[in-house]
Parts: sequence; C-alpha cells; structure tokens
Amino acid sequence: MIILSFVSTFFFFLTIYCSCGWKVCRPLIEGKKMANIPSTTFDDSEENLLFSLETYASLSRLLDNDDNVLLTQLKDIPDLVPIADSVPFIQSSSSCLPATTPWPGNCGFQVKFIQEKSPKHVNWTYSTTQNKLYIKKDVSCPFSFFTNSMMPKNVFIRAMAVYTSPEHASEVVTRCITHCSLEVPYRVDTEHLVRCESNQAMYQVDPETKRQCVIVPFENPPVGQNFSTYLYKFPCFSSCCGGPNRRPLTLVITLEQENNLLGRLAINLKICASPGRDRASDEQISLPERAIVVPTPSRKKTKRRRRRKPEFVIKTDNRKCYEFLKRMRRFHRFAQQWVF
Repeated sequence: MIILSFVSTFFFFLTIYCSCGWKVCRPLIEGKKMANIPSTTFDDSEENLLFSLETYASLSRLLDNDDNVLLTQLKDIPDLVPIADSVPFIQSSSSCLPATTPWPGNCGFQVKFIQEKSPKHVNWTYSTTQNKLYIKKDVSCPFSFFTNSMMPKNVFIRAMAVYTSPEHASEVVTRCITHCSLEVPYRVDTEHLVRCESNQAMYQVDPETKRQCVIVPFENPPVGQNFSTYLYKFPCFSSCCGGPNRRPLTLVITLEQENNLLGRLAINLKICASPGRDRASDEQISLPERAIVVPTPSRKKTKRRRRRKPEFVIKTDNRKCYEFLKRMRRFHRFAQQWVF
C-alpha cells in the first residue's frame, strides 16, 4: 500500500514537471502555497495548463489526506464561484431571525421594478398593492435601486430569501434536490436560491445560522440616470418539494457598509410558471368585500277607492206592484235598524 501511494505521487509530480516545469513543481515539493508564485514567471507555453492555481492547492490537500485518490477523477473539478469570506455577516450578530421590516435609512434606499409590457403575458411582474414580485424560474429580473446621495466604494448589496410565516421563519431557505442535481457539481452557488448575474457577485453562508445570501458591490448610477440596475434570478419554484415547498417567501435586501446597515428592503416573492395569472388571482382575493345593498320597495301612498255596492233594479209595468214594492222597501230599512 505504501509503495502504491509512493508510485502514484511520483508520477503525479513527474507529469506536472514535464508539462509545467520546475517553477510549478518546486512550491509543491517544498510545501509552499501556489498563491506566492508571481504571474510573470509563466511563459506562453504554460497557458494551456490543465488546472488552475486553486485546483493545484486542492490537489495537494487531497493527496495529504488520502493517497488513494485517483488523479484522473480530479481533472473534472471546475473553478469555484467567489466566496465572500471577508465580508461580515451582520445578521447573525443580533438574532437568528433576520429583520424583515423595510427601512430606507438616511440614504433613502428603495427599489423599483420598471416594466413596459402588459402584466398578463410576461416573465415577471410586480404588484404594488401586494408588494410582491411574481417571476418565472431561471428568469432574470432587473432590480432598480435608488439612493438620495452618492455612495462610497466600500458599500455592497446583500440579498437573502427568508420564510414569511412565523412557524417557518427560523428555517433556512434552500433549493430542492431535483433542480440542484441538474447543475454542475462542486459550485458554491448550487444550493443558493437567490442569484445575481454580475461578475462581482459573491456567495456567502452564515457560519452560525447557515443562511445563504448573495453579495454584490453597489455601483453608483451612471451619468444621466438616478438608479443602479442589477439582474437577479431564482432557479427553483416556490412549490418545489424539498425546497420552499409552497411556503411564502420574502426577499430581504440590505445596503451595508462593513458592519453598518444603511438601508433595508423587504419584498414578497413567488416563483411560479404564470406570474400574470397568479398576480391577478391574489389581487382579486385581497379586494375588500363590497356590501350588497338589496333595494327595498318604495311605499307610495295610494288612495283607497271605496267600493260601490251593487245596485239591483226591478222593472215593472204594474202600478199596484210598484207601490207594494215601495212599501216593502221601507219596511226592510226599518227592520235593518233593529235586527242588524
């Protein structure tokens, strides 16, 4: 076993020596870090190296820990995404639950979503009444940040997703296993739900709460423009099992300078397949219930008409019969006064 590890290590250094030269192998043998090698020592023939400087350092650590690691399997490790180790995570110093209350601060920090198309058939849409962003999966959305003054160079923007409901607020928002497995492994941002399409974006994990965030330096607006635009996207649905799992999300965006908080924004977030439909549905549900007024029938004063009693007429051509009926009529009236 010892002979096999010695032979593998010997061929490893021999391969590097033949392709890169003694200037690359000497720091590895003497135990020096690859970062100490100046970039001017490499000539044109060394631009076609199989590994980067970070990969050489990882190879040396792997060989120290386990001598049985095959070198052929290590050639497929890509370069890592930048990690923000030097940026402090000020959220963990106070509480495990990050603050979600909007606070513009003295700089007037705010965000706007400029959308020109109709909200029915779009990749993303923002509802001002709900303070909610509806966006499709893996779609870039422009965030326009405003400040009332110019910011110094050491100011950065931190974006982090948290659960809105109190029963899940302490849990860490991560991606689902299904969508994570579709991406290239060994990347730092594979499990991050919030991503920023910037060359200066750095991904960080809080060592205490294990919360994930993306950090990007704040750039002042260009000439003739009063806002700075950054593109953010989200590689999972809000309904993914093993990830958000239909739990409401809130995107917390903070403007920070070293250990100082300059401003905070909180935006409700929903990653769905049809942003326009879900926005219309949520806005319809949130509308106040209108009181249904049943019209009452109007009571008009109507004059009551007195009904006329029917009249009965007896015609006769006999005078004696007429006189007899006339006397009987008088007797009938006299009898009604006493009997009825």
